[in-house]
Amino acid sequence: MEEENTKIENIDGITGVITNKGLRINFLNIYEALKEKNPRNVFLNGQLYIEDRVDTIISGYFGHDNSICHSSILKFLKSKHCDFFSKINFLSMLINKYEGGKEEIPFIENKEVISSLRTIGEVRNSFQHNLVFEEAFINAIKDGKTFKLTNKRLDSSKSIQDLVNIFKEEVILLVDKLDKIIIKEFATHKIDIEALKKFLTAPDI
Repeated sequence: MEEENTKIENIDGITGVITNKGLRINFLNIYEALKEKNPRNVFLNGQLYIEDRVDTIISGYFGHDNSICHSSILKFLKSKHCDFFSKINFLSMLINKYEGGKEEIPFIENKEVISSLRTIGEVRNSFQHNLVFEEAFINAIKDGKTFKLTNKRLDSSKSIQDLVNIFKEEVILLVDKLDKIIIKEFATHKIDIEALKKFLTAPDI
């Protein structure tokens, strides 16, 4: 007898589905994750969604066609020994190819992506290490950094809500750019929607 798939409550933009085969598949929705009313949670969710994609790119670079290598590097990336800024530095050092035998062509050629990652991490850190929102806000905007993808300066924000709004815009643009890199470089991460539907609804034989 065919069993219905079980949908798990949406939390932080993550909706889990338990298939009739007993497997869990998570569907991630950055738009839902950024709807949090608490600014601190918006900054946390935004970084986590970005960080998940950075992990995917780095682990894919070292072993998308080798499950052991992929699992090993992913284990390190998810450990306490590797923070967000370490991952950004790691990502910026990956080499795509050499031209002329000497010149290094970076795996992430768009420097705005690396800059965006760093600025997102810095905003998140300000609200992680300052309990009082007003102090966190002042700390986040004091250096006049710019979100490179939206070209909006942090100190153009007149309130925490202004900062939240431009942070959301930047995160959504960055997620799109990172997703395009993943799809381009690692074909195994492409999703065939129709195949996924069949998988979710196929009776357990």
